Amino acid sequence: MRAIEWKQRSRHERIRAVVWSLVLALGLIWSLQHAWVSDDIFITFRYCDNVLAGHGPVYNVGERSEGYTHFLWFCLLTLGRAVGVEPGLLGKYLSIPAFVATWILLVSLSARLFPGRGGIWGAPVAALAWAAHEDVRLFASGGLETAAFLFAMLLGFTIVCTSSHPRKSMLAAWAYAIATLLRPEGLLFSGLAGLFLFWRSRWSWRQALQFGLVWLALVAPLFLFRLSYYGYPFPNPYYAKSGSLANWPQGLVYMWTYFGSYFVLLAAVLALFPLLRTALRRGAGGALAAAAPAMGLAFVCASASVFYVTRVGGDFMFARFYLPATPFLLLLCEYLVQHLPRPGWRVGGAVFVVGLVLFGGVRKQWLFSDKRHVRGIVDEPQYYPDRRLDDIRGMADGIDRCLGDTGAVLLVQGGQASLAYYAKFPVAVERYGLTDAHIAHSPAPPIRGRPGHEKLADAQYIYDRRVNLRIHYRPVRSLSQYVQIGLPWKNGIVFGEIIVYDRELMEALKLCPGARFLDFPRWLERDYLPNIDRRLPIQMARDYDDFKRFYFKWNPDPEGLQEKLENELARRGVEPLPEQALRPDYFQDTGRPTGD
Repeated sequence: MRAIEWKQRSRHERIRAVVWSLVLALGLIWSLQHAWVSDDIFITFRYCDNVLAGHGPVYNVGERSEGYTHFLWFCLLTLGRAVGVEPGLLGKYLSIPAFVATWILLVSLSARLFPGRGGIWGAPVAALAWAAHEDVRLFASGGLETAAFLFAMLLGFTIVCTSSHPRKSMLAAWAYAIATLLRPEGLLFSGLAGLFLFWRSRWSWRQALQFGLVWLALVAPLFLFRLSYYGYPFPNPYYAKSGSLANWPQGLVYMWTYFGSYFVLLAAVLALFPLLRTALRRGAGGALAAAAPAMGLAFVCASASVFYVTRVGGDFMFARFYLPATPFLLLLCEYLVQHLPRPGWRVGGAVFVVGLVLFGGVRKQWLFSDKRHVRGIVDEPQYYPDRRLDDIRGMADGIDRCLGDTGAVLLVQGGQASLAYYAKFPVAVERYGLTDAHIAHSPAPPIRGRPGHEKLADAQYIYDRRVNLRIHYRPVRSLSQYVQIGLPWKNGIVFGEIIVYDRELMEALKLCPGARFLDFPRWLERDYLPNIDRRLPIQMARDYDDFKRFYFKWNPDPEGLQEKLENELARRGVEPLPEQALRPDYFQDTGRPTGD
């Protein structure tokens, strides 16, 4: 704020400006102190590093699938990696400037929409509540595109609703195109903004065409590239998460958890009454009548966003998918507060709204503390403290030393994207299909489950891909001894499971100091076969079935072990089991993130 403007303001306005600035600064400090990195963003980091290595935007070399939904964010992350910024730092801090810029936009919107009442000198309710919103502050970091998308979307809204620039439609198109390139939901908000411009220009096609053509010029190339390079119009996670299907039961649970915590946002519905009064009686609403069109667009954007997110079932991360609707809901709450006739009352209203938003964070903690979940919905930052990432890096170094040049195929389980990134899995099959087109385009299960985790790599596909290993971090006692493996790292052993025993791969692993596993053919010849009489016939038949999938189907058998095993079965009068399709969930996701 300029010095001359500061001197012209009253004592009460100066006090308010100082207090509001302090609140915003505290929100920024809190966000920096609680900065974290989501496991999911390491999927994108693997794409970034493959681009820089000359392999193109792929997760596995030679396999084309778009395993991220934030193309422009991926480009920014790639630039960061190109200049050598460590992924943990990029994940924590790259989106913080967008978080701060969104505050500035909300303060500016408050001043423009509610002159003499809002802004830093009055009561910028939405900006203060934004700073107080715990999940807004949490997703200011995390590595994902959330904060940048929110800023671009709100910038477009600000231009559309408050700018007097002669080319505001083209400027707005730039902002909304950037939002769309950051996240596919930008399509929804872009369409609503275009209709709003068309209506506000008294149905003039000029502004609508300017907006549409500029937007298309910026966004269409991505869709053309996606179709030509990946073969599909939308990113792979859209299909993996069944984005075209409704999941109302789960969506309503997602809605209840969010609005049950931040219930003050529901007050935005009350803004309909002054909006309708202004629409029905021209001139009604006094000084706030000019804000009615913008508030109408805010109401439509919030409603459309909440409807869409609820329909698709929400997300497994608490709050994240409702954050795009939140600034509009807060602006509508501010619209109600600014109707109060006295400055002191408006300040009191701002404090009341902020207090309830803070209480929403407390309510959220009550629901999700100690890593509890509600129907698969979790408070994601709890799972990814810094110490976990430190452990992951240590484990990854050990895995990479043993597997780095082997060409091994590893299954990436829940919470293991960072492990796959740091360990440089030679070939990584992501369990939920976010990076795998085959899994993503498989049918959705008849009984819908946790959003983003419904489609699993079934057992047959895991074998078809010849997946060699998966990591469990700790020993899994239910596993047979011959499938267990341990790889060394600085603090001990990281445990896993052998799925397909590739003889050449396992011979190479023997050269890794500290690696622990059974030499399967040697164990079969020297331990299993000499003691086969101790086993029940049905167990012998099941073992033989497992051994075929585990070893015999993929390896030469110079020792004649399969023939010896079949002879032993015949001697005991055991008929081999007919080959049957495995249950899709044959491989349960028993891995657990470090720190659980």
